[in-house]
Amino acid sequence: MDVLAVLLLGVGADGMGVLMTLSGLGFLLLGVPIGIVVDRHLSPRLLAATGLAKAAVLGSLVVAWAFDALTFGHLAAVMALLGVLTVLAETTQTALVPRVVPATAVARLTARLESADAALVLIVPAAAGVLVGSLGAGPVLGIATAFLFAAAIVALRVRLRPSAAVDIPDDDGDPGVADVLSRWARFGKDAAEGWTVLRRTPVLWLLTMGSVAANVGMALFAPVEAVWILTDLRLGPEFLGVQITAGAVGALAASSLAGRAIDRLGERRCILLGSVGCAVAVGLHLLAYADRAHAGPWLLAGAALWGFMVLLGNITQAAVTARACPEGTLGRVTAMRRTLTRGSVPLATLAGGALGATLGVGWALAGWQVLAVVSLAAVVPAARWVDAGRDDVD
Repeated sequence: MDVLAVLLLGVGADGMGVLMTLSGLGFLLLGVPIGIVVDRHLSPRLLAATGLAKAAVLGSLVVAWAFDALTFGHLAAVMALLGVLTVLAETTQTALVPRVVPATAVARLTARLESADAALVLIVPAAAGVLVGSLGAGPVLGIATAFLFAAAIVALRVRLRPSAAVDIPDDDGDPGVADVLSRWARFGKDAAEGWTVLRRTPVLWLLTMGSVAANVGMALFAPVEAVWILTDLRLGPEFLGVQITAGAVGALAASSLAGRAIDRLGERRCILLGSVGCAVAVGLHLLAYADRAHAGPWLLAGAALWGFMVLLGNITQAAVTARACPEGTLGRVTAMRRTLTRGSVPLATLAGGALGATLGVGWALAGWQVLAVVSLAAVVPAARWVDAGRDDVD
């Protein structure tokens, strides 16, 4: 999407900030309501329907490109809709885990899904960057649409394990005022329960605050990155693909080594290592800014280290979160966490775009570095609770 916006529509740093803000509004405004809806209507069909909707929305860009009718407004609407659908898909996927495998395997499967998701987030843009350079943006969007459609079909093959019967209030007849108020009360109670679990579980709260700081920092730089590389450094769209490939290699390495690393080092050390490594990776991006003559190698090294450390931290945190949540609350706690961690991104991307457009990319990079250190400061005390919490549960 970044390459499409910059190369086809000539979008600058401020425009990229607007697009990324729109894509993150779903987490900020609808994260908790979506989490409650998922808990009440959880099924593989919900995941499949979400995938089909994403394919249709993305397909509209392919049609617009084919008729040379693509506009910034259209792209902005697609980014906003895809953001909402992504919240729904990710929350549904996470909540399905305890319904697919036994309780003893929830943490393991959650970690594997986190590993696969994080790796794909890096691998797919890497492949897209390379393909855009050779095929163009339109055909690549068409390929992405086809993959989304195929994923929706695969989701229908998911089978749930039997669960205990749950009493569901009858909804026969037209709802009266009291019934409507009762539904809103249940909605508020469900939301409050997710918040209470998150806030009263120290390891979850501290890790969430660390993720908020890390995401805000990354969001400050994200709107200016493609503009900086393509128009200032003039490294070309192919370099963007190579850069993201470097991140993908790091992520794949983390995916294959994370299990052994956690077994050997423990969850506490892996979480700390991931946070420290991310701060160092941001520093490599700063070196690219300071040393323009060697910006390419610094950026590639930073991307590879970032990909490895982010995925190592995410895999470990996913396992900790799945184990720390009381039974039946994982969907709501996950939605609440994402509301905080990703809901903080829209305003940060808007600020990052404005910062880059007015003061330059250096200020955005400096903000990212400062917040990476703040994130580490939150993770350090959280790590004290990780192994203690594991002993309590096991």
